[in-house]
Amino acid sequence: MNEKENVLLIVLVCFVATIGGFLFGFDSGVINGTVDGLQTAFGSSSACTGFNVSSMLIG
Repeated sequence: MNEKENVLLIVLVCFVATIGGFLFGFDSGVINGTVDGLQTAFGSSSACTGFNVSSMLIG
């Protein structure tokens, strides 16, 4: 690999990591807004709510 290919690979890896971090943060923010509604609608305990939130974050 020459230097130009190395720079492109580094830029690609940084781009993918940045998008991944953005999407994880976005998902966390969206889920945070729904936690109170889920607890109210289903009357779930803290453990059940935590399981639901972690399940949504995993996918």
